[in-house]
Amino acid sequence: MGPLKRLVVASAIVALTLALGIRARTLASSSAPAQSIPKPPELRIDVDLVLIPVTVLDKGGHHVTNLQKEHFQLWEDKIEQKSQTFPMKMSQ
Repeated sequence: MGPLKRLVVASAIVALTLALGIRARTLASSSAPAQSIPKPPELRIDVDLVLIPVTVLDKGGHHVTNLQKEHFQLWEDKIEQKSQTFPMKMSQ
């Protein structure tokens, strides 16, 4: 192999090595994890009072009034829940 051919081969090897090194660094930096977004704080609240709006209509579609606490049953997960309060609010 002549000196010119050796120089061309050596130059090609150096150029290829540099190109692969630059490509490897580019891939490594692009696969680095992005800056993580901070997780919002959690808010947990135990609630003892839940409002359950109810509309009661008769067969004619008229509002039924004068209902009392005893006319209702509330169940959650097959367990009857006792109502502590029974506010009546008539809305039209």
